[in-house]
Amino acid sequence: MIDFEFNSRLLTVKEIANILSVHDTWVYERARMNGADQIPHRKLGKYLRFDRQEVLDWAGRMRRG
Repeated sequence: MIDFEFNSRLLTVKEIANILSVHDTWVYERARMNGADQIPHRKLGKYLRFDRQEVLDWAGRMRRG
């Protein structure tokens, strides 16, 4: 079961990197981490996809931490 709205689009590594103003490699590194430092993502086969609002919420928590 998919837990996001049907009309919301999952974003690619490049799109998330652009939103966060970081390099693609930083996003990949954060996806490999464990715990609170791991960027929220979904793995679809070999591809990583991101929900924009989940990532922005995560980034906000990281800033305060």
